[in-house]
This record gives sequence, C-alpha cells and structure tokens, in this order.
Amino acid sequence: EFSVAVDDIESYTTHIGLNNFLRNLKDMTSSFRSETRSRMSECNGKVLVLLVRIGEMIEENQDQLDALKDHYWEKRKENVLENFDIRVERAQNVLDILEERGYDISEAQDKLDEISGLRNDLEAALDDRNNLEILEVSLDALELSRELAEIVRDLQVEVPPSRIVRHCMNVGDRVIERSGVIIDELKILGLDTEELEEIHGEAESHLAEIETKLEDGDLDGAADSLQELKDDILELCNTYLDLVFPEGVPDEIKDAMGKLGERLEEIAEHMAESLNTL
Repeated sequence: EFSVAVDDIESYTTHIGLNNFLRNLKDMTSSFRSETRSRMSECNGKVLVLLVRIGEMIEENQDQLDALKDHYWEKRKENVLENFDIRVERAQNVLDILEERGYDISEAQDKLDEISGLRNDLEAALDDRNNLEILEVSLDALELSRELAEIVRDLQVEVPPSRIVRHCMNVGDRVIERSGVIIDELKILGLDTEELEEIHGEAESHLAEIETKLEDGDLDGAADSLQELKDDILELCNTYLDLVFPEGVPDEIKDAMGKLGERLEEIAEHMAESLNTL
C-alpha cells in the first residue's frame, strides 16, 4: 500500500496536497509498526532475534543505503538552494519596483544583501549534512526576512487596504514556507511534528483563501482570512514552544525554537497592527 501511494507522488502539485500525502504515508508507517508489534506479541516472536536479522540485512545492503543517502542529500541541497534563490529573487524584484516608483530602498537592499550572504552558510551546512546548522541558518534567514518586511512596510505611506492585505499575505507566505522547512528539520531530528504539520496545513489553506478573495475583489473576506492566518501563526508559535519542553531535547534545539517562537509572535503582532489600519 505504501509503495503504491509513493508512485502517485508526482500527481500532487500543491503544498496542502503534498502535506496530506506525507501525513498519509506517516499513518501507514505507524500502522506497519503497530502491526509488527502485535504479531510479535500474539505469535510469541523473539524481538531480539528480529532486530539482529534486521541489523544483518542493513549491513549486507549498506552500500545501497549509503548511495540512497547520498542521492537524498544531493537532491535536498539542490532543492533548498533553489528555493532560497527564488525567495531572494522575488524580494529583489519587489525592491526594484519600489525603486522605480521613487522609494529609497538603500536600507532594504542592505538587508536583502545580508540575507543573500547566508547562502554560503546554508550551502556549507548542507555539504556537512548537519541538520542543526541547517536549522540555525534557516532561523537566521527568517529573522532577517522579518526585518526586511518591516523596512519595506515602513517605506510605504498611505498604502491602499488591498496592498496592505497583499503585503501581509506575502509576509505570511514566506513565514509558512520557512516554517515548512523547519518542520522538516525537526522531523529529521526525531521530534514529533504532527501538530505543527496540521497547523501548517491550515495556515496554507488560509493563505490560498486570501489570494482567491483578493482576486475576486472581496477585501473584507480577505481581511477575515488574514485574521485567521495571524491566529495560525500564533498557534504555530505556541506549538513550537511546547515542542521543546520534553526531557531529552538538546539545549541547542530549545534555544532555536524559543527564538523562533518569539519571532512568530512578533510577526503576528505586526499583522494585527496592519489589520487595525484597514
């Protein structure tokens, strides 16, 4: 069932669909493990013997497993850096448009250049296959992106309500996109991210609603969906903080998640301020 599902992966073209697909695979894996434990118990199986046999099979196929790991990291590096470059390019396009309209973008450009400078750190962390370093660079990029968004927002005076909503939507899109990357890193580190993934999926749905309502000219409806997105971000913030309380979580992760929680809270507050101006 798992193998058949994997064959359909290319049919998913949205974040929401892909997240649901991954949750489905996770449920299958959990079911497989539960069934294994149940069968071992009912049939008086010897768990240690099973583990030894699994270990032997892993050792016999180590070359293949190493090749799969290498392929995974190659693709991961390629995709992560490509997404990073796309985000920087989009931000640069925004700054170029503002400059054409007469805005002084020098401060914003410096901040974007600072973000761009993180690319080498991110690439080095990917080359080292160091999940913690990848997470830390991602958090730094999130913080700088928030600062850039504030600079761009402050540049604009008497902004039409539709532009305010669209700006907040774009900020939310970057936050949710970065949050998805961080969730993947936490999952690799062995933390339970199921609740985070659920909230993340709801946030993506509200983002899609904002864009649709803006296109339909429903500004009030878009503002309502933006309010829900703000609540999603606050919920993500609280969930990230709750995630690091259990015993056994490394202090580095606790510190990183604490900082992330604070940043998400600040972003939600800025959204609330923007909503009050509508």
